[in-house]
Amino acid sequence: PFMSNQQLEQMSGELTGLPPQGLPGEKPVDFLAGGKVFKVAQVYVVPDDAGLLLVLQHQVADASQSGPNYADNLALIRQWVATYPEYREAFTAVVARASDTSGRAYGSRLEMKDIQ
Repeated sequence: PFMSNQQLEQMSGELTGLPPQGLPGEKPVDFLAGGKVFKVAQVYVVPDDAGLLLVLQHQVADASQSGPNYADNLALIRQWVATYPEYREAFTAVVARASDTSGRAYGSRLEMKDIQ
């Protein structure tokens, strides 16, 4: 409730029942990026001072490995935007969050203008 506003509620209402193809539902979806298959568990939107952030949460064995997770997060972000170029206009940045079963997470953010 503290993060709710009229625009977010309206957007959520419009998206209900209309999940775009390729987005996770009850189970994670496989997404190929950088020669690796990512288990994308959630895709959601978060408001930011500059606009809206698209967050891609994916499952990893160990989120504490910052080096490999950083590289994987960037590969996931770049391929996601290449696959869905229409997101360039809707979001100011994309965040990839590698999360493991122990609850740890490692996030990386790329501004849309820096994604090639």
